[in-house]
Amino acid sequence: MILRYCAASFVIFFGANPAFRAEAQTNDDEKLKSFYIVTHDVSDASPFRYEYVLEVKPHGEDVAAREIRIAPGPACSGVTVKAADHLITNTSPEKVASADLCSLRVAAVASAIRGAKRRGVAAIDDTASYSIVAMCGKTEKVFELPYPETVDLEKLKETNPRTASLWDLAYDVHRRAFGENFSFHDASPGQDEAFQTLGAEIVPAIKSGLYKRGFANGSHLESLLTEYSGPVKEIDPWYVEFVGSVPAELSQYQLPKYPPLAVQTRIEGQVHLAVVLDPETGIVKDIQVISGHPLLTKAATDAARSWHFREGTPRNRPVELNLRFVLRCPSR
Repeated sequence: MILRYCAASFVIFFGANPAFRAEAQTNDDEKLKSFYIVTHDVSDASPFRYEYVLEVKPHGEDVAAREIRIAPGPACSGVTVKAADHLITNTSPEKVASADLCSLRVAAVASAIRGAKRRGVAAIDDTASYSIVAMCGKTEKVFELPYPETVDLEKLKETNPRTASLWDLAYDVHRRAFGENFSFHDASPGQDEAFQTLGAEIVPAIKSGLYKRGFANGSHLESLLTEYSGPVKEIDPWYVEFVGSVPAELSQYQLPKYPPLAVQTRIEGQVHLAVVLDPETGIVKDIQVISGHPLLTKAATDAARSWHFREGTPRNRPVELNLRFVLRCPSR
């Protein structure tokens, strides 16, 4: 049953589902006070999962933007928390959002997404889902956006373009607040230390539930942060090297990439190869695995096929080589 009483500017919904209860439409409730977006990022590259929080709130006549990255350690236990702040002058959360979030209905957005759901199971390798939490006056609205691979976005753009545009909101706000080139990746050691120092200051507030509505959709933030023990010095947590010095016979080579599955399962060790050379050209003709874990030997042999050997390398017998795959934890 729906009762509309226009004189008081209220829309009241009566129903059994509290998630779809009415949102009062006063002028104050239509104003976007602040918002934050949680990006639940999964990747086929280590550390395979990130959580980002992008918060925008007023700061006097300006806007304070904060971005936080929470990521599990790729090869070791532990979590890193990084954060950065930026002040945007002479603006408002509404202008930074550049989207009228407060005029959107949570139930209507959810219904539009359900109507554009794809059938079947989609492959999800490198993607993100989003939770948008908007404070409209005293009303908190939470919009849940699933992985885009599970939604027919082209269909949604035709039927409900405002809902479809929400998948671009995190990137658009990030660009307006921090610029297109800002990233926690590839930061200098000094920048990384500053990011982690601010992150450590914010962790208690995160644990107390500051962004809990953005992590209510099964992101297990609490379990992630139980492994957090403070800033770490980030170093390459895995590497491959020759046992001893680089063999003199090699004139050109590229070391193997550490297999992601071996990283996830924390497999390390040595691979012993016997490389058979073509008697006329000296290029790699065949590779025999003498020993090594199966998860490591394929990476080693794939790399070895492109190696070049110096002239004069004996070609009447295999050249034996040893590679070592090493996992190490960041020093705390």
